[in-house]
Amino acid sequence: MSDKIVTIVARFKEIENELLKEDVFKDTSLYIKLNKEHSNLEPIVTIYKEVERLESEVRDNKELLEDPDPEIKRLAKSELNTIEEKLFLANQEFR
Repeated sequence: MSDKIVTIVARFKEIENELLKEDVFKDTSLYIKLNKEHSNLEPIVTIYKEVERLESEVRDNKELLEDPDPEIKRLAKSELNTIEEKLFLANQEFR
């Protein structure tokens, strides 16, 4: 992932931690500001997590392509095509 996405994910986690603090909750304007920023970043982080999950599935299925059982290879190849298509579409959402 790009440095920009990594920065966004880190900021999202930081905001989540801040929103849990009692002093932030008591400061209504700060709480609203952080909550709005959190809401703006959430769709990006959701897509990022989906891409990470799909990339993991691609790796797992590529390992299964090395299995000696032809049926497992066939299923892995079929699933790999589907996952790679989903991964392509998820990556397009970042653009």
